[in-house]
Amino acid sequence: MKKILLSIFLCLPFLLSAQPYTIKHLSIREGLSNNHVVSIAQDKRGSLWFATEEGLNKFDGIRFLTYYKEETTGKQSITGNELNCLLDDPVDSILWIGTQRAGINAYNYANDSFITYRHNENNPKSLVTDDITKIIAASDGNLWICTYWKGVDYFDKQTGQFTHYNTETVPGFASNHIWSAIDGGNGLLYIGHVDRGFSILSIKDKTVKNFTHEPQNPNSLPGNEVTCVYKDKSGNIWIGTDRGVVLFNPEAESFIPFDDKTNCISHRVYDIHQLDDNRLWIAMEFGGIAVVDLSQQLFRSSDQIHALSIREGDDEYGLSNSSIRCLLQDSFGNVWAGSWGGGINFIKREPSLFSTYKYSPFPSTNNSLNSKIASGVCMDKAGNLWIGTDGGGINVFNKGRRIAIYNADNKKFRSNTVQAALCDSKGGLWFGLFYGGI
Repeated sequence: MKKILLSIFLCLPFLLSAQPYTIKHLSIREGLSNNHVVSIAQDKRGSLWFATEEGLNKFDGIRFLTYYKEETTGKQSITGNELNCLLDDPVDSILWIGTQRAGINAYNYANDSFITYRHNENNPKSLVTDDITKIIAASDGNLWICTYWKGVDYFDKQTGQFTHYNTETVPGFASNHIWSAIDGGNGLLYIGHVDRGFSILSIKDKTVKNFTHEPQNPNSLPGNEVTCVYKDKSGNIWIGTDRGVVLFNPEAESFIPFDDKTNCISHRVYDIHQLDDNRLWIAMEFGGIAVVDLSQQLFRSSDQIHALSIREGDDEYGLSNSSIRCLLQDSFGNVWAGSWGGGINFIKREPSLFSTYKYSPFPSTNNSLNSKIASGVCMDKAGNLWIGTDGGGINVFNKGRRIAIYNADNKKFRSNTVQAALCDSKGGLWFGLFYGGI
């Protein structure tokens, strides 16, 4: 017998959403060097890498191998133990490692060798500063380097030279303190500042547009500390701030903040990642993980965007810690979430036992209900699912898609309020109505 779960939510706890996930925790007990995990990457051989506040960790699915700064042996390794970011090179077998105050390490995992890039005050083409906050793939296969003190560097891997974009080289550049950036692939670099909002840099002509929080404008940035910038597969730009997440429409250059009434994505946001099932995962401080279905019509209204949350808990469905710093989907579709103090959360996909039908206010959405309350369900001999609702009449689904609506509004049924539904053995359909009989 097929199991059906009807779930209407705006921001419901993870357990109630019946998502097909279980969570396993990995920490120093399992060999991780430190429980403060700030970045995750998967290399082309399938190994997972975790940057922490105390060393670099490689995980092969069974055990951890830890890399520390080597000060006495002379062996090649990372130049600092306090790490900020990782990136598996889009082309080469190189793991790029951004450190706090110790430059960039390029680890070639094909031949087990390190190359170090540091600031050299005598070389204007060297790395602009050693304090690295983010390393991003450029659209041409090279790299963008975000720094805490000196803006953004473009790194040419062939020449080994760095080009600097900051207040000294770009007129109107808002601030040299950078948390994150993303290459739009259209000649534009989208930049998140530590304290000066969000900027769009035209790479070729070095012009910039700046956006900040406007207290009197509810459609401006929610906060001026932009902690992460992410481009989804549809080209939408998502901006994480110290006061939640906002959706940026590049064509209109406008923002759609999430409605704070949900209290689901109102925390500081650290990372954003789109999974292959068209869901956006948002890592937050104190708020765990929020999941947004990108099939929703996102550019309509913020209070009509639905999300579910994954929170801290002691069972197999709970996170080890509510402060999540980084996310990665591996090659098997599982999600790895690094936490601040709770180590790693391995969120494993399981075969789903349930089909979930949710409410959508948009009539054109054919995979959702037209009412928030489902009060009667039955399945006919053809496999059609008949769902009686409070306010929307009858919704008919086949293989997950809504194929018909019967209600008083379209004059196909005499009531919008259905209390019960029954499909009998002879193919008859019975519906109990509120103050309307059968």
